[in-house]
Amino acid sequence: RVGEVGDGLEELGPELVEVLADFDDETLRKRLWWQLDDVRFPWRPQAARSLAKAPKAEELARFHVLAEDHLPPVREASVVALTALGQNSSPDGGPGPSEQLLRGMLDDSDEAVRRAAAITLYDWGDPATLFWLLEDLRRDDRFFELRTGERARFASAKLLEQRFEDLSGFDP
Repeated sequence: RVGEVGDGLEELGPELVEVLADFDDETLRKRLWWQLDDVRFPWRPQAARSLAKAPKAEELARFHVLAEDHLPPVREASVVALTALGQNSSPDGGPGPSEQLLRGMLDDSDEAVRRAAAITLYDWGDPATLFWLLEDLRRDDRFFELRTGERARFASAKLLEQRFEDLSGFDP
């Protein structure tokens, strides 16, 4: 069903696109990257998540580019990949390019991207980034009828519980 020149991959649907990289096939992996470069491809977030599950070291620069994507789920997938690839240092011992990029993502317009960056930086040894998650625990905002603050509280509480197990009776 999938042609040699890029036609047909969108017909597979989002669920299949999201698992294509699981097959550990270089051709499929190249194809996903090729589709990610096409801003008209409808399943870009799924392709990014597929690649981010098991990123390769030689793809680091490409994931850095995805961190600037216009779609928040693609940026979030880049954080997942950078997390999996691990912390890197600059030659002078300071923060490496991935850490600097993640620090910039703490100001991202999307809350899920900010949370992912904050928890990764925490896991890499910066306890101060937990304050981003603690601030989410205080949110009670709404967007029309959507309880965005409640959603943020649950998401941050889940991340904190994974690290600390007990939130001393906090109920998001």
